[in-house]
This record gives sequence, C-alpha cells and structure tokens, in this order.
Amino acid sequence: GIAGNYHGVVAKEADSDFARVGYLYFGEQATGAYAQWPQEDACTWGLDPRFRPWYAAAATGPKDVIIVVDVSGSMLTNNRHVMSQKAVEAILDTLTWKDFATIILFNNFVSAVYKDVLVPVTDSERDAMKQFCKNQQWAAGGTNFKSPLRKVFDILHTSIFGGHTSMCQKAVMFLTDGQAA
Repeated sequence: GIAGNYHGVVAKEADSDFARVGYLYFGEQATGAYAQWPQEDACTWGLDPRFRPWYAAAATGPKDVIIVVDVSGSMLTNNRHVMSQKAVEAILDTLTWKDFATIILFNNFVSAVYKDVLVPVTDSERDAMKQFCKNQQWAAGGTNFKSPLRKVFDILHTSIFGGHTSMCQKAVMFLTDGQAA
C-alpha cells in the first residue's frame, strides 16, 4: 500500500548516519490528507500546507476557478474590502499552472473582469491577476448579484467552447458581505 511506498522513498532519501536530510511531502486528493517526512511541528514555523500550491493541486486536482468579488460601498464596513483583497490573493496563491481562472469584480454591475475567458494560472499570469486587483476600485456603489452571476456563465460557456479550460472541476468563489441593494 501507500505506507510501504512512502517508507521506501523515505529510506532512500536519508543516508544511514542522517548527515543528509531529504524531504518528502504527500498530499492526497480523495481526503485532503497531508503527510511530511521528516516530521516538523508546523506551529513553530507558521506554514499551513493547505495554502501551498502543491498541496492544493494534490488535494483538488486541476480546476477552473472564477473568483467573483463584491466591491460595493458596503465592503468599506470593518475593512471588508481589505479582507476580500487578501482572500483573492490567498486563492490565487493556491492555484497552479494546471488550473484556469479569472476574476470578476462587481457592485451595481460588473465593474471589472480580468479576462473574458479562463486563463492558465502560470506564475506570470498570477502576478498579472494580482496587479489587476491592486489597480481596481474596491468599495463603491450598490450591490447587484445577478450581473456577475450571468458573467460567470458567459465566461464558462466561452472558455469551454474555446478550449480555455482544465476540463475538470469548476468552482465559483463568491466573496461578498451579503448585503444586496
């Protein structure tokens, strides 16, 4: 089973006097399980592997993600607009080159779209998506949920028929304070 394979790789990674340390990471898609050798106490170094691209890729596989973000005036309350920007960056940081994504910002209407089709999340594309977010207005206007949802389905349709897709799972990350106007 997997335990035997895991121990076999570990045995090859470390030499007999442990002068050289090898590292082995395992992320399992079906359950989201994570294992690491040698064992380290994660609390001491502040890394949560669930937010690492290699872990997210192993746990979820290739996927198409549309990040839809409420940028209405109500998002100014308690700095929700700042939290939503950080959430978008965290989502982007878990995506890999096998994933396809785009971003929709909305208030009274769709206020900005990164791309009208899904794009592979390469390092340079991720950086461009983050820069796109930094250049936008994050808290103005009312809230209309219908416009961005229509745009989601337009993008999915265009991307699938244009071949701009991972051909795997689809996810819509809808970030809002829930206050529709």
